[in-house]
Amino acid sequence: MKHEAFAEAVSMLDDKFVEEALKPFPKRSSAPALRICFAAAACAAAICAFLFIPRGKAADILVRGENPSVSPIAITSEDDKNDAVRTHAFEVAEIPVEITADAKTTVSVSDGTVSLVGKNAEKASSELEIDRNAEILWSVVLANTNEEFTLTVKTGNHSRVLALVFDEGANDWVVREKSAY
Repeated sequence: MKHEAFAEAVSMLDDKFVEEALKPFPKRSSAPALRICFAAAACAAAICAFLFIPRGKAADILVRGENPSVSPIAITSEDDKNDAVRTHAFEVAEIPVEITADAKTTVSVSDGTVSLVGKNAEKASSELEIDRNAEILWSVVLANTNEEFTLTVKTGNHSRVLALVFDEGANDWVVREKSAY
């Protein structure tokens, strides 16, 4: 070794010192610090993925047995159209909506009320939480044909918004899907 020539030249030194000089220096490593940094970065990536990547799928919605994302659904029946005399100045529309979801779902309306139909019926309110599948009744007072009423169904990170609007071409109130995200 190259250190042996140096050790012979300095033979007056004690053997302990020579042995210590011949030992290789311990390598100083920054590996523990790098491992901690990499572990922290991996944890941060996992947390971001958990929080920001959508899980599951949006709820399936049927209005009167039809899908409003395919085409607008008229809410007035043929019997209602044939009635010549209306007894109320403001008509109350009661729209049955079936919701099929994979998780807990929140249903809210911009105007009117929503309530569960059937044995789990609750008091009507502007917001309702349901577990998975449910049939609800959306009640709205149709006072002004220029208004738009919305029903929002939020499941996890997904939302679907239905709009109840007056269609002048059909001369009827229709439900259509406004947006899904």
